[in-house]
Amino acid sequence: MRSIPARELDEEYAYYLVEPYGEEWRQTGEICATVVNAAGAYEREPLEAEDFLPVRLPKRRQSIDEQETIFDAAVAYGRGLTRRGTHHVDDR
Repeated sequence: MRSIPARELDEEYAYYLVEPYGEEWRQTGEICATVVNAAGAYEREPLEAEDFLPVRLPKRRQSIDEQETIFDAAVAYGRGLTRRGTHHVDDR
């Protein structure tokens, strides 16, 4: 951890809050569901990621506190980019 600059660690944490990684089965399920649904290969309702998981996970909703934490982290990250003079994709 000492070899990672604090700014980079902050950016990684903010990204993780918005787009969690480390759930390989869920990510694979999302890809499978997207491909099957895009191909129109389902017979009834569109499939979801959970349809491709080896074990059914209980559906869990984010609490308001979790949503606020993620939002605050994203806003703080965006403000940090603006203050550091980082250019956005459209700024060429």
